[in-house]
Amino acid sequence: MNLLDALDENKSVCTKKKYSIDGTDYEHLSVIKYTIETEKVRNLDIFKLKKSNIPYFISEALKDLLAKSGAKGFAFLKVKTT
Repeated sequence: MNLLDALDENKSVCTKKKYSIDGTDYEHLSVIKYTIETEKVRNLDIFKLKKSNIPYFISEALKDLLAKSGAKGFAFLKVKTT
């Protein structure tokens, strides 16, 4: 799986929460609407973001192929690209 640092945090709708556990500082990023940096994705058909456990991102071509094949159990959301 391609793991990319392609989230445009400035154009995405997200919040950051900082917290500390036993003296160690952490930051949690919660994304409501994703904006992906196109040049970092290149021509990949599927990838994940480094700062996110979910979801998977797929190309329009792969989405169309899945639809044509009759694949079931998928939900797709459109994301912005820069």
